[in-house]
Amino acid sequence: MILFTAFFQREGISMTKKARKRFFSPRPVILILLLTLTIMGVITKPGAGANKAQQSANIVFILDASGSMRGQIGGRAKIDIAKDVLIKLIDDLPAGINVGLVAYGHRRKGDCNDVEELAPLAKLNRQDLIEKIKALKPRGKTPISHSVELTAEKLQSLEEETTIVLVSDGKETCGGNPCELVKKLRESGIKFVMHVIGFDVTPEEKQQLECIAKAGGGTYYAARNASEFRLAMTKVVSKPKFKGTILKVTALKDGKPFQAYVQIFRQGEEDRLESGYTDPPKPFSIKLLPGTYDIKVLDDSVPDKPVVELKDVVIESSKTTEKIAEFTK
Repeated sequence: MILFTAFFQREGISMTKKARKRFFSPRPVILILLLTLTIMGVITKPGAGANKAQQSANIVFILDASGSMRGQIGGRAKIDIAKDVLIKLIDDLPAGINVGLVAYGHRRKGDCNDVEELAPLAKLNRQDLIEKIKALKPRGKTPISHSVELTAEKLQSLEEETTIVLVSDGKETCGGNPCELVKKLRESGIKFVMHVIGFDVTPEEKQQLECIAKAGGGTYYAARNASEFRLAMTKVVSKPKFKGTILKVTALKDGKPFQAYVQIFRQGEEDRLESGYTDPPKPFSIKLLPGTYDIKVLDDSVPDKPVVELKDVVIESSKTTEKIAEFTK
């Protein structure tokens, strides 16, 4: 009541005693307070938090493809181990996550500018990322600072935090100071956290890589062999914001499972996240980030191709969701 009285006085609005009595009676005041809280965002619609969570899962991988990655561990080149682990990890990421990929040292020998953004941070495209990872050939130097700077520049306009994962088998070889650079980039307001995986590194190399992770607000992971490298990568993407939850969709025609085409969309959006077919008796199964989604199930076995739409499907963390799309002949 005091809040509204002060507002009227500030705005020069006068009210009679009768008007004030009616305005400040309990029922109108409660309604006005509810309206004010809603406008201020104190009271939000159900699902608003879920949609926000869907849009905040960003991860960029910086992969060392310098000449030293030709070195072998257990009879296999380090680059081959790194590529295999990263491909399997990407294949298992949940739909809805945004992924970027940067590599260095993969095109030219002795070139400290050999840093390339292979895939800008965008909606997960497994096939494109996997093809680009497979094509990498270790050749050149280790320009860590340049690769970090290029990556961070692309994140300046983002409001949500991005996770950067640097994989390296050595320290900077192009004269930069990546530890100091990472510290300055974060102090400049760019929102990111950086984890570092040191793959078969010396104590001296480990010291610099640990410093980078600390400056980036992240964790340093030591990997001396293939299994430790796989474990380190798994730990990074097992953090809560990257964890997906299973959605299963079954298509029924006259009560019996049949093959149908399933499309997944973020709630209210037109760009498709993922798609695929049910495989009777198995449902279509996909890993999604927690949030709210729309689903379209298409029967393309008949000329008119009928569609069943499942709207506002809520995917909760650590809880498998099962949906049924029913068709009739």
